[in-house]
Amino acid sequence: MTFLLHWLQEFWTTTATMAPWLLAGFAFSIPLAMWMHPDWLRQHLGGRGLRPVGKAVLLGAPMPLCSCSVLPVTTTLYRQGAGKGASIAFLLTTPQSGLDAILAVWGVFGPLVSLTLLGVTLLSGLVGGALVSWLDGDDDPRRQRSEAQAARRRLPEALEFA
Repeated sequence: MTFLLHWLQEFWTTTATMAPWLLAGFAFSIPLAMWMHPDWLRQHLGGRGLRPVGKAVLLGAPMPLCSCSVLPVTTTLYRQGAGKGASIAFLLTTPQSGLDAILAVWGVFGPLVSLTLLGVTLLSGLVGGALVSWLDGDDDPRRQRSEAQAARRRLPEALEFA
């Protein structure tokens, strides 16, 4: 019983610690969803290849989002039309390379470590986004939803055929 109470207390502490950051991410993603036009996102971050991945890395690099708050923002970007590779690049780059993080590392460890962190972060975003873009087939979330709906409509036909 003591273990369960301790686990519940730790669960609550972790939830309470993460909640403000997740809420901040949601609050940051609301203006993105409202004011960033999906056509603009699809034009710059949609599709496959290195160009949208590179743009996502550059978009995410200076943003001061932590690893908790970047999740809702990335989800919003993807739902608004950003490609999978660009979304992953944004997700990998943003929490590591925010201006606040780079300046904090600079203050504690100096410019060499800070610039190395920035270079490795940008490279990991590019490589991760490029791999997802290269390995994944369809990049349009709207098409995937319509294909999933079509598959559900075909399910009765497939069962009848079986």
